[in-house]
Amino acid sequence: MGNTDTKHSITGLILAGGQASRMGGNDKGLLFLNEKRLIEHVINRLDSQVEQITISCNRNIATYESFGHPVITDSKTISKNKPEFNGPLAGILAGLESVNTTYTLIVPCDSPVIPLDLGQRLLNGLIQNNAEVAVPFDGIRRQPLFLLIKTELKDELRNYYLTGERSMKRWLEGKSLAEVNYSKERASFTNLNTPIELRTFSQTVTKDF
Repeated sequence: MGNTDTKHSITGLILAGGQASRMGGNDKGLLFLNEKRLIEHVINRLDSQVEQITISCNRNIATYESFGHPVITDSKTISKNKPEFNGPLAGILAGLESVNTTYTLIVPCDSPVIPLDLGQRLLNGLIQNNAEVAVPFDGIRRQPLFLLIKTELKDELRNYYLTGERSMKRWLEGKSLAEVNYSKERASFTNLNTPIELRTFSQTVTKDF
């Protein structure tokens, strides 16, 4: 399959609902990298690849809404409005249930240099392999939080979640899966989990990467 204008069938879902314990509990998507918040870098690289963007988060909702995209949450409010963190699978499920495009492109909020052709290449791989899900392979491992998924799988994913399962990896093992080779672009899947990683990365990339 050659390149076609496919972004009108894809919603981008940015996962920003993690607890970020290795960042001292700070909301990773809102941390600054070279004068922009991490999620702004992700939005800028994702925007041209999809019809629309949705942000899945559990706190600082008004701040996330200020970026101009729909915001959904999977959290349940408990004492003193402390958010409950249910893991990435819950964020993905909540996102899928809000999406009305054929496909959903899922990316994390802490990976500021995602490939600019991620949506197209994953879609090509999914169609060529008649698969339900497409995932990048970075030369060493799959990257299971960067996924192109048929949105219709939300019902199946909801049933899996309601059994008490929380492992995205196990759920993917039961799907028809297309691996897309990104072994020459492994750095594109860099995710920043600690203050040291964030500081080191900011020193090694240009201001307008």
